[in-house]
Amino acid sequence: MSAYIVSKAHIDFLVQAALAGPSDGVGWSTRAEAQFSWHHDDRWHRLDASADVGDEQPAAIPGLNSIEIVGPSVLGQRLLDECVASVHHPDTDPDDGDLPGPTNAYYKGPYVWRPYVVSETRLIAPGRPRVIGPPAPTVVIAKQIANYEYQSCEHDCWQSSEAHAFCRALAEGLLRSLPGWEGAPWGIDERPVA
Repeated sequence: MSAYIVSKAHIDFLVQAALAGPSDGVGWSTRAEAQFSWHHDDRWHRLDASADVGDEQPAAIPGLNSIEIVGPSVLGQRLLDECVASVHHPDTDPDDGDLPGPTNAYYKGPYVWRPYVVSETRLIAPGRPRVIGPPAPTVVIAKQIANYEYQSCEHDCWQSSEAHAFCRALAEGLLRSLPGWEGAPWGIDERPVA
């Protein structure tokens, strides 16, 4: 397999998809404030557009781990780091700029999230002037998750990584946001009569 570093726009897109959800789904798009979360290393992580590094929320049940509140730039940096780890092979020096992918080598500096698309219909966070909208329909977001996973899975730690946990949670969230999900049967007990 020939992996490459995904573009900054790709990472921005995935972060925005987690913040805003799909344009054709029902889950995220009906909430005023996104509450996307994922579980990794015995701890919940929740995406919050206004989070600062180190933000936490105490666990609702005593004895459980606190919930890490993750800002968009922190999440984006984690996704980028995982992709770089996949593409970086032992015989490649990441400092020489020769990793396949964008020619601007944006991955060498700190990642700062910028909205992939801006909309006038949704607040990015309570009290903040920027607004975001869903970046795309479900199928486009799902394909971008697949592309990111394809580029980022080339090392032994991928299956246990936070980026993998995030991608699986985002993909499941997309599935659950499909119109008709709530009304569909849970389990099939009988075959239809022909």
